[in-house]
Amino acid sequence: MSTLQEWLAAQREQLAQDRTEVVPVPGYEERLAGRYRLLPLARAEKIVERAKSNLDRYADTIINSCIELLEITGENEYQSTGHTWNRDGVRELFGVDLPDNATSRQAVFAAFPPPMGEYKLYQHFVQIDEKLSAGAAAADEVIEGNSEAGSAEAEPSISQ
Repeated sequence: MSTLQEWLAAQREQLAQDRTEVVPVPGYEERLAGRYRLLPLARAEKIVERAKSNLDRYADTIINSCIELLEITGENEYQSTGHTWNRDGVRELFGVDLPDNATSRQAVFAAFPPPMGEYKLYQHFVQIDEKLSAGAAAADEVIEGNSEAGSAEAEPSISQ
């Protein structure tokens, strides 16, 4: 049994860790995934404030939480594309012709064209949120002594 101070120190360390998750991109899930991180609350609130629509909020959250886009090379195996959700990344990966002044949001919308693209964009937003929330909950369970929750899924292998 640990002391309260030891438990609090371990909990604080867990809270300070940057949680990341790899999430396949709907519509492209056979070959493309993204690695995402939890956004600080202040940044997430700014996204909500600035968004003119829910679709803008979904796109901006995906853009801001994306660390990198990954090529899926096998089961739990990924290769970095060297890109994120931005104009240059979408140009190169998706072969989309975007103007030089295109925003990252416009690039994401180009990668998810209507009519199904908007649904896939929303689906990706939800999957990222669920996966990051589940990762945070699993970390909390490990801290509380439930080691089964922390070992349920194998770590993905990401090569540069």
